[in-house]
Amino acid sequence: MAAATSAFDEGKSAVANRAASGRGSLAQRCIGLAAAAALPALFWAGLAATTAPAIGFTVTTFAASAFGVAVALFLAAICAPIMLRA
Repeated sequence: MAAATSAFDEGKSAVANRAASGRGSLAQRCIGLAAAAALPALFWAGLAATTAPAIGFTVTTFAASAFGVAVALFLAAICAPIMLRA
């Protein structure tokens, strides 16, 4: 059997194994986490602010912003352990 020549060979460093696995740097993963939290939060806050008048509610800018921040924090708390694990 031929010897394997991938970066996952025994004897390679953990950094080489992580780089070969296609995982990005910590900065790239943090940017991904920010996008995964902020984009849905913007969507849901915008949707709430635009549809609320249709059912008879008025939404202030502060309320829409607070709702968006709450959604973003919730998503960041849920996604961080999944996306940033080493």
